[in-house]
Amino acid sequence: MGPGLFNINEPILFGTPIVLNPMLAVPFILTPVLSGALTYLLIQWGILPMFTGVVVPWTTPPIISGLLVNGWKTMVWQAIVIVGSFFIYFPFIKMYDNQLYKEEQEAAE
Repeated sequence: MGPGLFNINEPILFGTPIVLNPMLAVPFILTPVLSGALTYLLIQWGILPMFTGVVVPWTTPPIISGLLVNGWKTMVWQAIVIVGSFFIYFPFIKMYDNQLYKEEQEAAE
């Protein structure tokens, strides 16, 4: 969790493992596409303001970076995206956990 707060995601990518795991590849690809498309639509519809061009360091934690880049609306949107991402990943992680649990039970017999 610690490195993830500062956008250092390698421990999760290689430790979970997301890399080379077809079951977790689906949300890994789907989540950024969905969040990017929804962000684009919210900007087009005028709900989120256009980005100002402010660039914060890549290690700035999410939500704080949204506030610094574009104000409170973007900060709230980042929080919504994080919660939504959890719900996109959760069913896939649960299926993967069940698969690993089944393999562990079979190996114990």
